[in-house]
Parts: sequence; structure tokens; C-alpha cells
Amino acid sequence: MAYIEFNVSQIARMFGLDGISLSSQLHAHYPTVIDNREMLRHQLGVADNAQRGPRKCSQKAYAEALDMYRGTDKTIPEVAESCGVSPRGLTQFLRFYHKDIIEQKAERRRQAKRKVGSRRPGHLAGNGNVYGPKPETIAKYAPALELYKTTGMTINEIVDTTGVSYAGFRGYLHQWHKGECVRRRGYEWDGEMEPDLNKTRHYLKSVAEKYAEAIASLKANPRSINAVASEFGHNPEVFREYLKKHEPGLASTQGMMVLPNGRLVKRSAMEKYGAAIEDYTNSTDSLKNIAERHGIVYTSIVNFIKRNCPEVHELHNRTSGTDFIGRI
Repeated sequence: MAYIEFNVSQIARMFGLDGISLSSQLHAHYPTVIDNREMLRHQLGVADNAQRGPRKCSQKAYAEALDMYRGTDKTIPEVAESCGVSPRGLTQFLRFYHKDIIEQKAERRRQAKRKVGSRRPGHLAGNGNVYGPKPETIAKYAPALELYKTTGMTINEIVDTTGVSYAGFRGYLHQWHKGECVRRRGYEWDGEMEPDLNKTRHYLKSVAEKYAEAIASLKANPRSINAVASEFGHNPEVFREYLKKHEPGLASTQGMMVLPNGRLVKRSAMEKYGAAIEDYTNSTDSLKNIAERHGIVYTSIVNFIKRNCPEVHELHNRTSGTDFIGRI
């Protein structure tokens, strides 16, 4: 009460102290003293016309830094550097006027520290920093990583080209870029579950590029694997095994063809029954006679038409006026 008429700066000077340092000590260690003192000063009618709370210029200067610090896992020095403000000034501003944010950050760090063995790149670590490679490490392996992402070169070829060590680059990939490792194996990773690299399909990107044109041609114009392999200069058996492993859907349709009605049938079967079916479609002769004429077992062509060409049977019935396939 003996000094109630004086502000903090005046009291500090009486005792040979710095006003800002005394104010910082009070805010940090005795946060209720200044608020209670100001309330009492107002009750007593003591006013020094001093600014209370953050100044508008300070709020404006630290607004961007405050939003970044609140919404990201960056440290105060990183935020200060990004926003072009003083790290010490930002620290004081947060301690004075945004203690809740400081406490939230501290609690997040404590939670991260308790999660032993679950650190992931880009997430907060127990020391308050974002878990990830150092900037100099990123710069060192950036050219090699770009080649790994965009080309079919092997790791050996990449390290020979860029001059980095094989073990270092391979360790960098597996620690910080598991997603790229998994994608190169032909598997999409969601970034959450830990991938099992031993269970993913393994292939070289250069091999995929080698067969890409042939696969695209086969998809656009279905034909035999041998014909496509010969056209593009590949070994038929090796190409067939690659399709079975990496394009099982495409491999399963080989030797098949699509009928006008959308049904998928064996090409060899259609070659066997095609002439007889066309004859059956365009004539009123019985199917038994047509089968004998083309040297085909009657029951086999009956079953083939029932399964795959029922519309042919219906057309023939309308033309010949019969309804029972066994009689025509």
C-alpha cells in the first residue's frame, strides 16, 4: 500500500531495477499481483494513464505469428523467423497475454513424449520439435529423391548419378519416405498404418516402364500375348508372367473375346462354333442338322448357345416358329 500510487516501472526504478524485467518476473511468477493491484488502484481512484493489456500495434504485429503458433507444430523461433518478428518479443507476448496457448502446447508435448516409439514424420515430438529430417539432410538428398520419384532408375544408378552414399540414401528413404518406397513396389499407402514392405508387390519401376506400352496396347486391342510380345520385342513367357503378377485382371482375360451382347467367351470356342451359330441365325434349318453339317457335337453347341447367345435362339424361334431348342 505504501507504493500503490506508483506504477511498476516507477517502483522498479526506486529499487534500481529494470521496469520490463520486473514486469516479466511478476507476469511469469506472480500472475495475480498486477491484476489485483490494478483493481485496487481503480477502486482508490489512482490512475496513471498507462496502457493496460496488449497495445493495438503489438496485436497487429504478432497476429500472423499467433495464428501460426496456435495452428501448427512449429516452435517459437521457427514461427518468429517465418513471420519476421523477434523471438524474444513473441515469447513475451505469448506469456503475458496468451498463457492458454502456451499451456496447450506444453500438454501436446507431454502427450507426444508419452507416446514412445510412435513418432511419425511431420508430427510433434516430445522435445517440442516436429519429427523430421534436418534441413541440411533434406537438401543433401533432394536431387536423389527427385530421381527416385520421377524415374525408373535403381538406387544404385541414382547414387552413382548424384554422388550420395548407398546406405545413407536407402536409410533416408526408409525413415522419411516410406510412402515412396511402397508406391515403387506397386502398392498405395494411406500414410497411417505402418506398411509391411515384405508383403507388398516388388518390381522395378524401370521394368514397369518397359512393359507399359505393350500393356496399354493389349488393353486397347485385346489379342494374344504372344502377338503383343513379338510386336514390342518382349519374351512372351516373361511378359506373360509379368502380367499374371502385376496385371492379373488383364491376364485373366487373355484368350477371351467379348460378344456383341457383352458376354465374355473363349476365343477358341467362338472360332469353333462361330460359323455354325451364324448359319443357325440366318436360316430356319434345325440346329441338329447344322451341327452335323459343321461336324460339331450337337449337345455342346446347344449348351454354348444357351449360356452365351440366348438371343440367337430366340431369333431363330421367331423365324422358324418353334420354341423348343432340342427340336430345331
